[in-house]
Amino acid sequence: MRQEYKLIIILLLLSGCGALTQSDFGAKGLRSAPMGSVASALPEEMFASGEWPARQWWQQFGDPQLDVLMERAIIENPTISAWKQKIIAAQERAKAVRAKLFPQLSMDAHYADQHISKYGFFRAFAPIPAVVAEIDIHFTLNYEFDFWGKNRFTFDAAINEAKSVAAEGAQNKLIITLSVAEHYFDLKANRAKKAVLLKVIESRKQHLKMATERRVTGIANEDELLAAQMAVRQVEQSMKLLEEQIAEDLYSLNELTARDISDETGTLDPFVPAKGKSIIPQNLPIDLISRRPDIMVQIWRVEAAADLIGVARADFFPNINLNAIGGLNSIFMNRFFNIHSFQGLIEPAMHLPVFTGGKRRAVLKERVAEYEEAIYAYNQAILTAAREVAERIEVVTKVRERLDLQTANLKDEEHRFRLEKSRNEQGLTSDLHLIPYCEELLNKEYEELELERLQYKSMLGLILALGGGYGSSS
Repeated sequence: MRQEYKLIIILLLLSGCGALTQSDFGAKGLRSAPMGSVASALPEEMFASGEWPARQWWQQFGDPQLDVLMERAIIENPTISAWKQKIIAAQERAKAVRAKLFPQLSMDAHYADQHISKYGFFRAFAPIPAVVAEIDIHFTLNYEFDFWGKNRFTFDAAINEAKSVAAEGAQNKLIITLSVAEHYFDLKANRAKKAVLLKVIESRKQHLKMATERRVTGIANEDELLAAQMAVRQVEQSMKLLEEQIAEDLYSLNELTARDISDETGTLDPFVPAKGKSIIPQNLPIDLISRRPDIMVQIWRVEAAADLIGVARADFFPNINLNAIGGLNSIFMNRFFNIHSFQGLIEPAMHLPVFTGGKRRAVLKERVAEYEEAIYAYNQAILTAAREVAERIEVVTKVRERLDLQTANLKDEEHRFRLEKSRNEQGLTSDLHLIPYCEELLNKEYEELELERLQYKSMLGLILALGGGYGSSS
């Protein structure tokens, strides 16, 4: 991508997802942002305007094996499962906070069977039985009048915190699913590269065999034989490294899907290049906010911080409660349900802190500082998103350009190899002369496979920058 493309993208992103100040946030909601177009600024041969990544974005690759692994990872991966429970816990915490908005009613029942001393205070002056059974059942009502919105702000803050946890869980899920796709494509590409290296090893061993025969007949010297032996060992060393990468990819997929999939990935479908243009949404600037879970995490944290300011301000006003107790109490079983056994209490109360040594003002300033911190974190998330989208688009562009050049080189190398092979078949050149052409062709195939792997990786990086399928309708 030319430098002006990157500049246009960043300016469009910042114009649509601009930084925030305190005035941009009320107790609720974000300000709106202008619409912008990014796809129109990109090369048409590599990008096309379209929809955002779908919820199951991996299906765009049309690989049934990847679909199976992805669904399994979503269900079985321990990290994703743990985040699901973490989200449920945050939601239930919010429900627990909501309970303060309603009256609290509780029931207490008490039964006591007491033997009173004959010479004690009560029996000594009153003719009461030696054994007294007391029954007490009463209901307690407590209600805090939320005139200043303290409980409402507390509940809203808990709700927004639960939303931020859910968005953070979506970000972790996106990263894990992208890791599954990346290791899967790496595994397929590396196995295809291994097949090419096997051909290179076979070619170099054939060269070594020819060099050995030439050395025996005295045609070749010791240097030629040693060079052929070193060439074989060099490619065998590359094969060991590639096999190590294949094993790492397999182990990573086992971990991400929480089971051994060695048998399932033993026979993978052939590795094919990624087809089609990369899709860039037309409404990228305005919708990037709601499409990236990491940005939504910051938004909900700002909302929660704003609500906590309301909680701190409410502490400056009186706290008014109503307590009421009503029930039955009697020491005579046969008179327990008599109307005269009723007892009750109504107790309105007000609490107003008069002097707290500056505690309330300090708490309020702390909440305001946390709110400002959350806004700065949001602004940084927007800048990071703009940079990442621009970088990912540029990476996709550069890899595609390199791949196009490599494909052209491979075609030329294939043509050159066919010409040389034709000369060899006509007896104009020896088999030894043909080997370098064959190896060069295999090297070009190997390099193209590596660039095709990088193309998949760049596309996955762009999906990550766009937020995956977060925010898509389901």
